[in-house]
Amino acid sequence: MEFGPDVSTRRIAEAAGVAEGTIFRVFETKQDLIQAVIIDSVSPDALVAAIESVPETDDLATLVRDLLTVLRDDMEKNRTLFSLINRPEIVAHMHACKTSRAERGKVTGIALAKRLAPFADQLNLPSRKAALVVASMAFVASPMLPSSVVFDDLDDLTNVLLHGISKG
Repeated sequence: MEFGPDVSTRRIAEAAGVAEGTIFRVFETKQDLIQAVIIDSVSPDALVAAIESVPETDDLATLVRDLLTVLRDDMEKNRTLFSLINRPEIVAHMHACKTSRAERGKVTGIALAKRLAPFADQLNLPSRKAALVVASMAFVASPMLPSSVVFDDLDDLTNVLLHGISKG
C-alpha cells in the first residue's frame, strides 16, 4: 500500500520479486490484489501475533515499551492505507473486509490485556482498561501525526504512561 491504489502491477511484481504475469495467476485483476492487501492490513491476526510474540519479562516498563513498539510499527505499516481511507476505490474495498475497525480494536485490546494481566498488582486500572490506554498512547508515537507532535522516544512515552506527567 506504500504507493496507494494507483501503483502499477509492474512495480508490485518488482517489489515481490516475481514476474508481472505471476500476479495474475493468483489475482484476476489488480483490484482483487488491492482488496486482498486491504483485507490483510485490516485483519488483526498479524498484530495479535506480534503482541503475543513480545518476549516475556518481569518488568512492566519493558513490556509496555515493547507493546508500544509493536503498535507503532503496525501503524507505520498501515499508514498509507489510512491516509487513503476516504478515496472511493478504497472505501469499496473496505466494505469487503470481514473485520471492522471496531472488531480489530477489540481483538487487539484483548491481546494487550492478556499481556498486561500478569502485572495487575502494579496497574491502577483493570488490564482491559490499561490495554486501552497503552493502545491510545501508541497513537502519539505513530507516524499518523505531524512530526512536530509525535512522541518519538518510546522510553519517554513509557515513563509518562507508567508514572504520569507530574514530578510528584
